[in-house]
Amino acid sequence: MKTEACGATHKGNVRGHNEDNIYVDGSYRNDLEQDNVIIHSKRESGPYTYAVFDGLGGEACGEQASIMAAIGLRAMEDNGLVGDIGMYISAANRSIIQESIRKKAHNMGTTAAAAIVFEGHAVVFNVGDSRVYLFHEGELRQISKDHSITQTMIDSGLLKESDRNKSRFAGEITQYLGMVTEDDIEPEATVSDIEVRKGDILLLCSDGLTGELSDDEIRDIIANNIEDSASYLVARLLKRVVEGQARDNVSAIICKIVQ
Repeated sequence: MKTEACGATHKGNVRGHNEDNIYVDGSYRNDLEQDNVIIHSKRESGPYTYAVFDGLGGEACGEQASIMAAIGLRAMEDNGLVGDIGMYISAANRSIIQESIRKKAHNMGTTAAAAIVFEGHAVVFNVGDSRVYLFHEGELRQISKDHSITQTMIDSGLLKESDRNKSRFAGEITQYLGMVTEDDIEPEATVSDIEVRKGDILLLCSDGLTGELSDDEIRDIIANNIEDSASYLVARLLKRVVEGQARDNVSAIICKIVQ
C-alpha cells in the first residue's frame, strides 16, 4: 500500500498565534515561532501515521501541549509501539499534566485525532473534537467521534446536527489530553478500524476547519479536486477557511490512498 499525504496548519485571521500541531509520518511543527506550516510525507512504505492536535489553554500553553503530544507520538513510532493507543493516550496525558503543574497552567491540554494506515486498513483514534473523515466513492463520512457537549446533546436528542455550530456549547469538549479530574480518570480514545482502498482519501482536521465549513462543503471541495495532489487539496481547504472568517487556528491533513 502506498499513500500520498500532506498536512498544513494556519493561525487563521483572529488568533494571535497558532496552538495547533500536525504530524505527518514522523514530522511535525517543531518551530513554534512559525504559525503557518506545510509538511509533506516522505515515507515510502507503511505503516503511515498522521495526526492533528488542537492545543488548549492560550498564552503558549496550548501550543506546548500540542507539540508534546506530537513528540510523544514520534517516540511511540520510533519504539515500534504506535499501535498501542492506550499506552500513548495515557503517557501523553500524564506528561502534559506534569508540564501544566510545572507551568501552573491548569487548563493546558490538547485534542488528538490520528490515523495509522497499513495493509488496507486505517486505525483511527481521537480524544476531543478534532476529526478524521473518510472520502470513499464520492461520499464523506466522519470516522472519529466528537467528545463534546454538543455531541452528547445530539446523541440525547436535545440538539439537531444542523444546529451544532450554532449552539452556545459549541467548542466545549468533554475529553482532552492533559485532562485533570478529581478521580484521576484518564481520557479514553474512540478507536475504529476501517478498510481503505485505492482512491480513498482520509482527512484529519481540527475544529478550525469544521467550525467554518460544513461536511457538504468539505465533500464538494474534495470531490471537485479529486484528481489533484494531496498538497493541492489541503491548500484548497485552508484557503476556503482563511478567505472566510477563520476565527480559530485551522489544521488539516490529506492522505490519498494511491496504491
